[in-house]
Amino acid sequence: LLDTFADRSLGVLLTALGFVAALPIIGDIPGVSALTGSLILLALARHAVAGGSLRLPGRLGRRSVTRAKMRKALDRARPWAARVDRVLKPRLTRLTTGGPARTALAVTAGIMAISFFPLIFVPFGVKAPSLAVLALGLARMTRDGYAAVLGYALALATLGVLWGGFGLISSALG
Repeated sequence: LLDTFADRSLGVLLTALGFVAALPIIGDIPGVSALTGSLILLALARHAVAGGSLRLPGRLGRRSVTRAKMRKALDRARPWAARVDRVLKPRLTRLTTGGPARTALAVTAGIMAISFFPLIFVPFGVKAPSLAVLALGLARMTRDGYAAVLGYALALATLGVLWGGFGLISSALG
């Protein structure tokens, strides 16, 4: 599956992990945010070191799916993919293609993953950064600059909340 997406495999992984962290019930389970944040950082580090498409390690990477099961899954996913394709499409591609744009998407996703850790202690605190990672992953995967703008806006909002929160704490202590 990751081979199918080739150079967009990082976007697929960021989208999936951002989605899991943003889910209302699953993402709120203690430890899930830390796990997804760690996995995002590992994927970004692996991509930065090795480049290219992501690979799954060892036995996990060698697992296969029968053609029938894959066809059934694709048939179920096709209507959803058609809906997504109507919304997400290549536009404002300067924000998603080329080395600097792709680096900016990855760095921003990494900063958002790091922000998961202090925000774990805030109820629903990981929602904005996880949605930012989701949007940035979609932007990278579909080359949609509108999704990138949304991801960057959510990232700025997250950083603003963190900055304000740390300001409140420091003024209370000092």
